[in-house]
Amino acid sequence: MAEQHKFLRLGIFVSIGMILLLIGIFYVGSKQSLFTPTFKVKAYFTNIEGLRKGAPVRMSGINVGAVSEIFLAPDTTGKVLVIMDLEKDVQRFIRKNTEAYVETEGLVGNKVVNLQKGTVDQPVVEEGGTIIGMNPLGLAAILGEITEILGSTKSMSSDLAGIVSKINSGEGTIGKLLNDDRLYENTNMILLTANRGLEAAVSKYDTLATLVADLGKNINSVVKNADNVMYTMDTLMSHVDGVVKDVRSGKGIVGKL
Repeated sequence: MAEQHKFLRLGIFVSIGMILLLIGIFYVGSKQSLFTPTFKVKAYFTNIEGLRKGAPVRMSGINVGAVSEIFLAPDTTGKVLVIMDLEKDVQRFIRKNTEAYVETEGLVGNKVVNLQKGTVDQPVVEEGGTIIGMNPLGLAAILGEITEILGSTKSMSSDLAGIVSKINSGEGTIGKLLNDDRLYENTNMILLTANRGLEAAVSKYDTLATLVADLGKNINSVVKNADNVMYTMDTLMSHVDGVVKDVRSGKGIVGKL
């Protein structure tokens, strides 16, 4: 009997030890920065998409803390308050305009908090300060948008099929152009007429150019003849001047008279 009590006490002791070990593992898991100085910041979200206590908090892909508490905000907004324990070394990057995003990690679906560093023109967040919580784009919203896009695509495909059907049946301007031979023949005749008119215009232009060239040659000839006449007139006037001078000086028969 004493032996049974001994084994019973041993079993109870081992069970209590295992329970304490599991509690310790969960505690350490939720406190990823257990042996590192930390400070607390908080963010308000409309929806956290299944984020849990102990979820890692990352900045630029590096773990900088963990989610320590999650509960509804003590007001009437209905928002979720998430408190995070962040390493003291990154406090200089946590500014008033730092943004916190709840995102899904990998295909498993584990949720993490990613921090977008704030700008240096904003003050540093102190212990217990608040940063900006950005609402996540949930799976339901993504599926809703995809469904809406698919519905629009289906409607467009249906409309396009109707347009193609009308074109094939010869309805509308495009359908008549593609299916009515008379329109093709008329268009071809118009093009031929336009081509002939263009050829006639080019021919007349060539004739006009020839006439202008001939006129230019005639004008050059007239100018040359005018130059010759002027030269002859200058020579004649020179002789007349000589005769007048001889007369005035008493030379010749006329001068003596």
